[in-house]
Amino acid sequence: MAGVDKDFAGEAFPAAGTRIGHLPQEPHLDPTKNVLQHVEEAVAEKRKILERYEEISANYSDETADEFARLQDQIDAQNLWDLDKQVEIAMDALRLPPGDADVTTLSGGERRRVALCRLLLQPSEYTIEMRHAPFFWWIQDLSAKDPIYITPIIMGATMVIQQKMTPRPLTRHRQR
Repeated sequence: MAGVDKDFAGEAFPAAGTRIGHLPQEPHLDPTKNVLQHVEEAVAEKRKILERYEEISANYSDETADEFARLQDQIDAQNLWDLDKQVEIAMDALRLPPGDADVTTLSGGERRRVALCRLLLQPSEYTIEMRHAPFFWWIQDLSAKDPIYITPIIMGATMVIQQKMTPRPLTRHRQR
């Protein structure tokens, strides 16, 4: 569904407008960015809304009143006033290393958690494909320990996918 595996026959289409996220077993993290910068990629569009609001707020005029009101409505509807807190909660819930940590020094599990945090914060319907069994069990264990934050996200994503996907049987062809 994420478009990564091309070796199959059959069809499966996400509903129109559905975005698919993919968490590979070995996620690629840009070595020039730290942990927080990777996580912030997921909320970049939300951050732009806040920055534009602040810009207009500093130079408010009658000409910018309509845009100001529209941005205010978007911020309220998406609860962007607490964006920093949302990022902090997600990072803490997934037990990420400190935000300024160099991603080149992270273990494989830490790298996957950074990538998972980024994926979970993306504003979309998505599927998470995890082929690494120990990581899957870690997520289940974390859900049991911290259900208030993690479980609704994972369950919500699953429910959205079930409602929005139009599955059709897939047959894998192995190349010989």
